[in-house]
Amino acid sequence: MIAYVDGEWLAEDRATVPIHDRGFLLGDGVYDTCRVFEGAYFRFDEHAGRLHASAAVLAIEVPPVPELRAMAEGLLRRNADADLDHAVLRITATRGSGGHGLGTSGAGPTRIVATVRSLPADWREAARRGWSCVTAATRHPPARVMPPALKGQGRIFSLLATLDAERAGCDEALLLSMDGHITEGSTWNVFWRKGRTLRTPSVRTGLLAGVTRSLVMEIGRASGYRVEEGEWRR
Repeated sequence: MIAYVDGEWLAEDRATVPIHDRGFLLGDGVYDTCRVFEGAYFRFDEHAGRLHASAAVLAIEVPPVPELRAMAEGLLRRNADADLDHAVLRITATRGSGGHGLGTSGAGPTRIVATVRSLPADWREAARRGWSCVTAATRHPPARVMPPALKGQGRIFSLLATLDAERAGCDEALLLSMDGHITEGSTWNVFWRKGRTLRTPSVRTGLLAGVTRSLVMEIGRASGYRVEEGEWRR
């Protein structure tokens, strides 16, 4: 597979980042992922917009959306021989190298890395079958600690929740807020239906509002469902 690293197209086994990159050392960076269906991106501009929103929280400069789109399309072309019917694009933007400790003065320029990978061969079957899920012992940080607009590299609580799931022999983990309200999964948003009402936790719980979340709400309303955002206990 071919990766994009700071303007260069490189085989993944030759792609590197400096050991003093702040994303590697401190988690000082943001990322976003975008699904690929039958060789085409799903709502790419919305995902790129969310990358910009995340970067703004950390005051990291990222290329404009048209430039990101051109990079992403170039990635598909250069990996045309791969099976990209069901794949995932990841764009990572770090503050680059430099600065002293946590201080950002003198850091930069922004480092951009992008990769695209096929989903596991059994993913579609698993999606039809469903995934087992456990309520994580790890709690979701509140919005005042982890801004909902920030999809940062340091989402350690999601990793801890995944470890909780693995220890329980489950596929996925559901996170509750500090006061016991449903928030989101380790990498996914939550919906459930009650009659003709579609419910999903509010962003007030601290969750990361996914692009697909907005689409599900849109489809729900168009299909005659009442869509409620709120705070509910498990």
